[in-house]
Amino acid sequence: MTLSQIKSSPIANMRELRRFVRNHGSEHNLPSMKVINSVLRSHTGLVRLYFDAVYQERKYGSKIDEETGEIL
Repeated sequence: MTLSQIKSSPIANMRELRRFVRNHGSEHNLPSMKVINSVLRSHTGLVRLYFDAVYQERKYGSKIDEETGEIL
């Protein structure tokens, strides 16, 4: 799965990730949650930041200037 594919699939928590893998995992070469969990264990902080960013966008909307990256 590429970064652009991840960005186009705004997953905000583990439940949504599990659902995504169950429904679309084969399309993106994601075999199972067991494999994904083993990878996520070593990157928990990064994953938490990503989930938080998606949550914040859902709650407050996307207020970032795409051209400059400035938070509006």
